[in-house]
Amino acid sequence: MKRHELENFRLLHQVLLPHDCLNQECYGIPEGLRAATGGGNNMMAAIGAGATRGGVAVLSLRTSGTIFARRDRPCEDSWGLIADFIDATGAWLSLCCVMNATSVSETLGALLQSQAEAHQVVDPASLAEVASRVEPGSEGLLLMSFLRGEDLS
Repeated sequence: MKRHELENFRLLHQVLLPHDCLNQECYGIPEGLRAATGGGNNMMAAIGAGATRGGVAVLSLRTSGTIFARRDRPCEDSWGLIADFIDATGAWLSLCCVMNATSVSETLGALLQSQAEAHQVVDPASLAEVASRVEPGSEGLLLMSFLRGEDLS
């Protein structure tokens, strides 16, 4: 911000970095409880779900779907599918993200529901029975699930 938004930077009273502790008195944080800036939604979810130790993976399904786990060092991913962040504890949080995970499944679910109702198929068992009569494969049809925009957070 200091290099790219100098006017906005000048308006800031103080810039807090991830290693800076907040003034606990200003925010009513109990004494002895440490608070710091820099925790995003996935970093805080990792803490809440207990992924601050090895062997715990978190699957988060919101607009985008993420799966992440704590590591002692960054992941060596030659495909570029894993993003590594330093989490709020100072360890590495290796994360894989699928954009529009739940919005796509909700949209497709609504589409299937409307088609099912039109054909008087209203329960999952009936839908499975109808689907079982269809030949496997899509004969080259590809669904590009860019239905509601992309979550760039």
